[in-house]
Amino acid sequence: MSAEDEERRTLLILADISGYTRFMTANAKALAHAQLIITDLIETILAGVEYPMEVSKLEGDAVFLYCMIDTEEWADPAIHARLCDQLLASFAAFADRVVELNHGRVCVCSACSAIDKLRLKLVMHVGTALFHNVGDFRELAGVDVILVHRLMKNSIQADEYMLATDPAFAELCFPEDYQWSRGREEYSQLGEVPIHIHIPERERQACLARLQQRPLSEKIISSVGRFSRRVLGAQPIIWGLRKLPAFKHLPQVAGRGTRIVQATLLLVMTPLVLAVGMCAVVVREVYRHGSRGS
Repeated sequence: MSAEDEERRTLLILADISGYTRFMTANAKALAHAQLIITDLIETILAGVEYPMEVSKLEGDAVFLYCMIDTEEWADPAIHARLCDQLLASFAAFADRVVELNHGRVCVCSACSAIDKLRLKLVMHVGTALFHNVGDFRELAGVDVILVHRLMKNSIQADEYMLATDPAFAELCFPEDYQWSRGREEYSQLGEVPIHIHIPERERQACLARLQQRPLSEKIISSVGRFSRRVLGAQPIIWGLRKLPAFKHLPQVAGRGTRIVQATLLLVMTPLVLAVGMCAVVVREVYRHGSRGS
């Protein structure tokens, strides 16, 4: 072991997007949109990572996180509470983002139509990790690092859950009213692993409640998007319009009420842009035929 290598007692966390493989393979023809959606959701997970958690690396559909628990700060119960709040909030943030992407979509490709099937899984384990350098990268290694990754392949019949091994569950202080069930997993060379499982039904219901309480302006924008893609066939144009700075910053400048104005402008400008585009095509074709005739 080199002088720069060190073994630390660490809380290891894997945040994994459930259904990723199925989502990507089923939407191979819409790969660009599928990857954009996954990237957006990965960024949502990363946005919720705060001290004492740190990001080790991205692993395709998962974010590998860790938290040092052999420090003086870890003895503070407030740190435990903050970490548990972050982990529980990650489900709500992920579910909210899935809802936003699904209801705000203006594309009918297979990938965009399957956004609401994506879920989040969290797997946690406490053990010893070897921190060592490989080139410019700081890597984590060891049996416990292997175990937390193996735990992603388990017998749980759910696509959204929080899984904690006995050592992780003992270190964390989740609210007492959260329901956990016990289970066991077994792996070759690693043996039997006692686990605790929480199905975040409360967070899912809270997300649905927030969806039902959306303001009228947001519902209007969603309706405009659905109308435009079905009647006008203008998905790319509306998507482009919504990316313009004038539309992007309008709600921030004038408040939530202006989202109604934003929706109205989208509805008015889309057919206008379509008409201009059709005229341009006609003029181009006339010019091409004229050039051939001369």
